[in-house]
Amino acid sequence: MKNVKAQRIVYALFLLFTFGVIVVIGILDQGKVRLDEAIAKMDLMYVAIAVFCLIMFWLLEAYTLKYVTVSMNRKISFFSSLRIGLIGLLYGALTPSATGGQPVQIMFMRKNGIPTGTATSVMVVKFVAFQGTICFLFIVAMLYKFVFFLNTFAEQLIIIGIGFFVNLIVLAVAVLAMFRKDWIAKATYGLLRFLHRIRIIKNLDKAKESCEKTLEEFHNGMIAIRRIKSRIWYLCSVVCIQMLFQFAITYFVYRACGLSLYTALDIVSLQAILFLTVAYLPLPGASIASEGGFMLVFGSIFGSWAFAGMVLWRALTYYAQIFCGGVTMLIDNLVNRRSKLKHTS
Repeated sequence: MKNVKAQRIVYALFLLFTFGVIVVIGILDQGKVRLDEAIAKMDLMYVAIAVFCLIMFWLLEAYTLKYVTVSMNRKISFFSSLRIGLIGLLYGALTPSATGGQPVQIMFMRKNGIPTGTATSVMVVKFVAFQGTICFLFIVAMLYKFVFFLNTFAEQLIIIGIGFFVNLIVLAVAVLAMFRKDWIAKATYGLLRFLHRIRIIKNLDKAKESCEKTLEEFHNGMIAIRRIKSRIWYLCSVVCIQMLFQFAITYFVYRACGLSLYTALDIVSLQAILFLTVAYLPLPGASIASEGGFMLVFGSIFGSWAFAGMVLWRALTYYAQIFCGGVTMLIDNLVNRRSKLKHTS
């Protein structure tokens, strides 16, 4: 109970910190349109379309979860998939590199009668499809906007490159887990021994045992891809559409600010590059990097509307997920408590 309370306090403090970062950016951006003026002038039709894109992103998250689960011969309703998806997005937004989302989803899938092994396999399949898709979208976007980045952000290209290669390495390791599990195990054990030698890891045997369990679960998940390999390309295409809906939010925020010089393809491409660049950073919701990255990449595009655009964009892509995921979690807890009271009475 104490750990849960401490965790909630940490989450609350971090959210306050991210709000503080946004306030500081607003203070430093001297050429901005005042936020209250910007809100009054924004085109609500485009704001509504941006909200629609966010809802579509959530619905497709639920659809992919249901699709992969059903592909593994397990039943799950769309409503349950949506509930689990929103809760997963909540914990993903509150943990470094979104690492908390999948374990929580596995736990809730287990409550829905899906075995832990199957739930883990579902998460692994979704993870690989996601990693492959965002790497593909990054390559396409970079080919389209490379000259723009070369002329505008030549010094930042190395950071962008690091972001891409980190995600590519993660994808490569995931694929190797299917075919060369022993290679991954040897490399991981070598890393654990090194960390033990420099006294970062105290109990080497416990760390190895935990690592073996994780590798086995991940390997089984990758084997599941072989069983449904005919459906992987379809899954990747759905994830691609899902991510395009998320990236399109930036474009409709741009249009809501009354701007129209850049095309949807321009904005979506830049957002795809920004997303992958900051995704590998070990910060909850890629906070700070996301806000700073938006101001860096879109500052000249949004002009005096950059701060207002960033606030609306972040409100939709980050804080709305925390709010809706939190409400879903609260309702789920209330329903479970009521159900327990009925059983005990």
